[in-house]
Amino acid sequence: MSEELQQKLRDQLWEVANKLRGNMSASDFMYFTLGFIFYKYLSEKIEKHANDALAEDEISFKELWTMEKDEDVEELQEGVKTECLENIGYFIEPDFLFSSVIESIKKKENILPMLERSLKRIEDSTLGQDSEEDFGGLFSDIDLASPKLGKTADDKNTLVSNVLLALDDIDFGVEASQEIDILGDAYEYMISQFAAGAGKKAGEFYTPQEVSRILAEIVTIGHTRLRNVYDPTCGSGSLLLRAASIGKANEIFGQEKNPTTYNLARMNMLLHGIKFSNFRIENGDTLEADAFGDTQFDAVVANPPFSAEWSAADKFNNDDRFSKAGRLAPRKTADYAFILHMIYHLNEGGTMACVAPHGVLFRGNAEGVIRRFLIEKKNYVDAIIGLPANIFYGTSIPTCILVFKKCRKENDNILFIDASKEFEKVKTQNKLREQHIRKIVDTYRERKEIEKYSHLASLEEVAENDYNLNIPRYVDTFEEEEPIDIHAVMKEIKELERFETFEAVQGNYQRIKAKENVLQFIRKGSTWHAEKLMEALSADKENQKMAETENKKYQEAWHNLQQIQKTLAEGYRLQAALRFHEADLKELSDYKERIEQALSTVQKQGKETAEELKKNKEQATQQQQQLQNLESQQYMLERGEAIQTRLNFLQSRKKRKEQLQAVLERTLRKQHEQDEKLNKLFLSSQGIDAQINTLQSELQVHQKSIVGMNSYNLQQRAMDLKSKKEMLTNATRLWKQIAEGYNRVDEKSQEIMRMRHHNDALKAQIAKLEPETAGLQRQCEELKYAYTLSKSQDVMQLRKDLQEGVSCSVCGATHHPYHSDTLLEQSKLIGEIKIEFEQAATELKHKQSLLDELRREQAVEEGRIEMCHQALETYKQILQDHVAHWEDFVALDRSFKDCSASTNFEGRRIMLQQLMEKTGVDAEDAQKELDTFNYHQSNINALNEKIALKEQEKDEIAVRLNEVNTGCQVVAYRVEQLQQSLSRTNGQYSELFEEIDKMMAISNWYKVWTENPENLRIYIQQQMERWFSLKKDMAETKNETIRLQTLQETTDRYIQALCKQRDFINGKIERMSEYRNQIHEQLYKMFREGDVEDYNKTVFDTLCSLEEQKEEARHKADETHAQAARHQGYNQRMTDTAQELETQIAQERSELDIWIRKYNALHSPVQFSELEQTFNSTTDWNALRQEIRTLTLQNMLAEARADEARLALAAHQVNALSQGQDKEDRTAALNTEIARLESEQDNILVQIAGCQAKLEAHETGLRKLAAGQNSSIIS
Repeated sequence: MSEELQQKLRDQLWEVANKLRGNMSASDFMYFTLGFIFYKYLSEKIEKHANDALAEDEISFKELWTMEKDEDVEELQEGVKTECLENIGYFIEPDFLFSSVIESIKKKENILPMLERSLKRIEDSTLGQDSEEDFGGLFSDIDLASPKLGKTADDKNTLVSNVLLALDDIDFGVEASQEIDILGDAYEYMISQFAAGAGKKAGEFYTPQEVSRILAEIVTIGHTRLRNVYDPTCGSGSLLLRAASIGKANEIFGQEKNPTTYNLARMNMLLHGIKFSNFRIENGDTLEADAFGDTQFDAVVANPPFSAEWSAADKFNNDDRFSKAGRLAPRKTADYAFILHMIYHLNEGGTMACVAPHGVLFRGNAEGVIRRFLIEKKNYVDAIIGLPANIFYGTSIPTCILVFKKCRKENDNILFIDASKEFEKVKTQNKLREQHIRKIVDTYRERKEIEKYSHLASLEEVAENDYNLNIPRYVDTFEEEEPIDIHAVMKEIKELERFETFEAVQGNYQRIKAKENVLQFIRKGSTWHAEKLMEALSADKENQKMAETENKKYQEAWHNLQQIQKTLAEGYRLQAALRFHEADLKELSDYKERIEQALSTVQKQGKETAEELKKNKEQATQQQQQLQNLESQQYMLERGEAIQTRLNFLQSRKKRKEQLQAVLERTLRKQHEQDEKLNKLFLSSQGIDAQINTLQSELQVHQKSIVGMNSYNLQQRAMDLKSKKEMLTNATRLWKQIAEGYNRVDEKSQEIMRMRHHNDALKAQIAKLEPETAGLQRQCEELKYAYTLSKSQDVMQLRKDLQEGVSCSVCGATHHPYHSDTLLEQSKLIGEIKIEFEQAATELKHKQSLLDELRREQAVEEGRIEMCHQALETYKQILQDHVAHWEDFVALDRSFKDCSASTNFEGRRIMLQQLMEKTGVDAEDAQKELDTFNYHQSNINALNEKIALKEQEKDEIAVRLNEVNTGCQVVAYRVEQLQQSLSRTNGQYSELFEEIDKMMAISNWYKVWTENPENLRIYIQQQMERWFSLKKDMAETKNETIRLQTLQETTDRYIQALCKQRDFINGKIERMSEYRNQIHEQLYKMFREGDVEDYNKTVFDTLCSLEEQKEEARHKADETHAQAARHQGYNQRMTDTAQELETQIAQERSELDIWIRKYNALHSPVQFSELEQTFNSTTDWNALRQEIRTLTLQNMLAEARADEARLALAAHQVNALSQGQDKEDRTAALNTEIARLESEQDNILVQIAGCQAKLEAHETGLRKLAAGQNSSIIS
């Protein structure tokens, strides 16, 4: 089946699922649809397998189960069932096949109960078989009573019936699936489609195909063929199948926690043609209950749940999977727990590849320790591959692939690949295409460095980065922005200013140019039409003369044609008579030729018939001889069919006799075994009777030992003393906690007072520094702005153009404090600004540092106060609970009622100790008495239980004895039946032998049949065919002889008739030839060529030719006359249009000249040529204006990001003490981000300064233009 048909199957299945699911969610409907597809696949597969197994018996799977039950049918049914269970692992009876359910649907029956039984029978058929684990509970997620299928039973039945009917119309290609994995491919396609609509749930069961392929190709590099592959979180098994397919793995292993997804994975394996004995998928929590023990694998692939939770229990510190790393993965993020688990199951020469979030590369604490262990101690990390964001269903976070190997050398480097930008956007999802996958895999295989894509980092380099594997530390993907060309920007500003001063007359200019182009075109057209008019007038005069000449020639030819009409009529009559006689002569000649041919053919046939008749007589003689040779076997051959039938039946009786003999032997052995079993049970029954007597004697000894003792009194006394002792122990422990509680409350109250005094002092210092720092910051920003402007080249140029009293082109001011006539004064002024700015910045930095330090200290102090206050409240609450609990022990002694802080704590402790010692001695004595009583009582109870068990065992043996005895009788009856059946079969066999022997003409036929029945059957069949063929051939030969004799007589009579007819035709031809010659002589006297038609045609063709020439000359004269008139009209219209355009152009130019004179009066002079150059420029002025707005927005965003980074840094510094060992990394990252954002902001400020200059120049030009237009209107 081609890829086109594969795609068709995909589309059909998805259309069914999408159309019929109604309002049900994709994730819910998925399990129903995929389960029904799997049910249909199993039904078609077992039906095909069973039909193949029954091919020799010439019966189908369904026909076998509809036959009337007898021993042979039941035995054959059992054989088919065994064959299916051994080879495909399950069995379905025909009544429960998918096709049977479809038949019930078409009969309008309720199929839900039948369908539920069908699915249950598939699972039950595997009980006790090797495939039980692979099929058990496979359909447990298909709940046909679920309300999701409909509100009523009819609604549910309708929906399920529609789905099954739709699936029935689809050909799954079970026949072709041996060569191409059609259904498995379509099944996985449906899983991916459901995953796309399942949102976050998709991550539970599906890994995108592109990522699966990368993982699979990586783990197979260096392996010709994998022995096995393992996935600890296999989901639906798609990743496992991909790895097994590419690596050609013999065995597949996986574990999945979710039972529903676990079922999906097993279905996926079977649909991909994986035999049940070649895969093992387990259901369970991989981390908590590892199903594979110490097994190791060639390849390990996984896409475990990102940052999932796990128990991280203490027991795992002794687990070989995790103990060597020194730390357990955090409870909230189990990423490294999965990684260590997978490494444990990887063999020494294998490769492991898994998907993980980027956090595993740089997170600290326990994960940092594990990561360092894997790199520094083990050197297992082989490669880190960064993937694009938003390629997984249900999450948009970027992910990476971690590759591990155990066989790396000490000096091996680690390959880092950043493929985060290598993708194609498809709607809302990012997709990896073929070229992206190939680039990743080839880079890993060749371990090559590509700029801004991959890097080989040595272990020393990784150690310098404190074993942080974050990809940007090793692969630099930063793209520098192109520098701004200030000169080009200034040139654009000048061009924009000039354009905007001319923009008001751009319409006038464009209309003038357009009309001039049209006028030029019209003038060229007018000249061309004038030339064409002269040519047309000359041609018209010549064509009129030619038309008159041709008309005169035509009139002369018409007059000559009328004069020869009578001659032509006589010629036509003679020619018609001549043609009539010639036709008769030709027909007679043809008839004569046909007679000659027929005569020759008949004579030839006569000779052939005579020869054939001779051969036929010889053949009849040979056939008669062969028939005589076979007459000895005539009786057998005429009854050949009956002999064949009896031989077949004899063969079946022989086979039946052998089968009965084998069954009889097995039954006899079973009878012997039952007899032995019966004897053993009888002996066991006698032994148990002896054991019961012994136990009863021992029971009487123990009963005498406890006479007079009361169990209840002994137990009550021991329990009271034990309870009192436990109560005193608890009271002692509680009293110690109460004393310690009073001490803790006093100490914590004093500590809080000290901390509050220190916090108030810090607040006072902060309140004093804050206004000072704010003032310094404002001053520093003003100085920085002034200093930045003073360094700008654009500002330096603007300063040169400033004149005191004249408006500034930037701000409009007439006073310019920074303007100076000499460069020396400018430099001095800039130097003073710089010094003042640096001093203010230094002081601000010192003040800010001091203020930040005080704030951090004050924040820490407030946190400590709050923590201490909470601790004090906790201590008080605990103490209050303990005091309330002490009320339970007041009954021990009257003095225990007082529990205040003034109580003598030590005295009460001693008193409790004394009471506890006395109670302990009494409790030990009571316990000894109770133990003695319990010893004898327990023995009595144990003996009673043993006696009861023996009595029960005796009863069970009696029951089994009866069962075995009954079984012996059944087996004996079965032996008797088998012997009778064998006797009947032997009788039938003998009767058949005698019947066949009477009909057989072969002396040693039984010996031949015994050695090879097929050879005897073929021999008889061949002799029968020879006998009947020979008789048939003789009859045909006889009929053929009669036919040939009759044909020979007929041929002779036909030859005589043909000869007479030939002589008559020859005489008639001679008479007609003489009359034809006479007519031919008359025609040659009247016409030279002798053909009237040719003569008439020549005259008529001449007349027609002259008429055509006359009409052509007239038409040509009319055409040239009309053409001259058209050219004359076109020429006149173009002349009028040109005059009108010249008037309009003169008016437009006059208006433009007036504008230029008015403009030149107020500005530097401009000429028409300069306007033309400006308006023809290719500059996009609107894009330039848009660039200014874009840069302004970028600056605002950069300032916002910088402010956010500063706030984050401040918050981090305040909470630094609670951030753990990641503090330095986070601080450095934030400082780097602030520096980058400030650099970006400075760059944007420079761009904005240039664009603002352009914008202001543009607005100035507009104002001047508006002023010039107003003055022109006034004038």
